[in-house]
Amino acid sequence: MGGKTLFYCEVHRYAQPTHFPVPFSAKDISLKVTAFAVSHSWEKTLGNHNEIVKEQLAHMLFGTIIFVVMATIAVALDLAAGALGNIGVSQFTHSILEKTAHAILVLDLVLFITYMATSSYRLFKEMVK
Repeated sequence: MGGKTLFYCEVHRYAQPTHFPVPFSAKDISLKVTAFAVSHSWEKTLGNHNEIVKEQLAHMLFGTIIFVVMATIAVALDLAAGALGNIGVSQFTHSILEKTAHAILVLDLVLFITYMATSSYRLFKEMVK
């Protein structure tokens, strides 16, 4: 009874049973059960990890869409300022509208670069976790 015996475990993953030998004896059975529980828990954590990565990528996509919309608004404001300049609006109003459009675009680009850098860093941390 003190010697090791060969024990076959059957693991069902993706509906394909796999047989592999697992040596065990009465004194290390608790170690084997603990190892199985840890590996089973690890598979659940890996599935949760993939969900977190997918969620982070979706967050980055929608954030990018918001920044594109803001950049489009800035370009439209610049085009409107140009059109208003052609129809005879005062130079002061024309220059204020142009400067506002340029400020919105520059601010949008700076915030977008910052957002992408921090989001990429968070995604990288999740991927190597």
